[in-house]
Amino acid sequence: SLEAKRLEALYALEILDTPREERFDRITRTAVRLFRMPKSLLAFVDETRAWVKSDVGTSIDWVPRESSFSELAIESDEPLVVPDVRKDRRFAAHPLVVGPDRIWSLAAHPLRTPDGYRVGALLVMDSEPHAFSEEELQALTDLCRLAEEELADIELTRLLKLNIESQARVRAVMDATSEGILLIGRDGVMGYHNRRFLDLFGFEAEQIDGRPLASLEGPVNRIFDEPDEFRRSILQAAKRPGEDTRFLTKQHYPEVRDLEVDAAAVTDREGRDLGRLHAFRDVTRERELDRMKDEFVSLVSHELRTP
Repeated sequence: SLEAKRLEALYALEILDTPREERFDRITRTAVRLFRMPKSLLAFVDETRAWVKSDVGTSIDWVPRESSFSELAIESDEPLVVPDVRKDRRFAAHPLVVGPDRIWSLAAHPLRTPDGYRVGALLVMDSEPHAFSEEELQALTDLCRLAEEELADIELTRLLKLNIESQARVRAVMDATSEGILLIGRDGVMGYHNRRFLDLFGFEAEQIDGRPLASLEGPVNRIFDEPDEFRRSILQAAKRPGEDTRFLTKQHYPEVRDLEVDAAAVTDREGRDLGRLHAFRDVTRERELDRMKDEFVSLVSHELRTP
């Protein structure tokens, strides 16, 4: 449901029950100075309450959702304007109306997340009736946009953290694999690689990161039995962006190995080609077992044919 998605967006901000922050206090302070009203608050609406993140001139930390001004404010993209709460029975028992704060007029503007969910509200309030002008409501909207920019910064920080954590998990998995992994971009520049790739060929990370593949001409000549054939296979794979390719090669430095190389296309979320991810797998033992099997079959066949 829409409400479930709204709550999910709110909880993702991880802002509920956090300490006061200057970036939000600055907005409520500006609101009271701009409107020449004694009270302002910024609140977020969860399942059961309107929780106050920042306030000037009030004495509450939260109010039940069903009786809150913020609950009404998040029902629409337009500001909630109440020139005289004494004439509005919805607020007859509101703590800010009947309590020591004695609110008689207010304007509340919904706060939206970057993806458009209304998660809270910015309010300005007075202890006297007040007819809000269009200019004042536009100023409230402008202050709300500042608060929404802060929410966007919070969301960006959260996503960056998730991305870093995700990258760390991917790198941990890649480093644990027995295959050497190397990403070669469309421009021929080498990027991501794992520890196994460095170990297979005796490279240092500085030789790989951000360097063109052509810079490894000397090492490639030293490492592979047929370096020109290896280069041709890499280039042919790059010319087939929509295909996965596989080829075999033989290494003689720093150790003698038979290698199987799988090259797979890598794309971003929009499907744009980012290059090829190459997985180098040591198949020396497998090839040796295949050779032994072939020799055994040949020997048995020979024995069976011999009278």
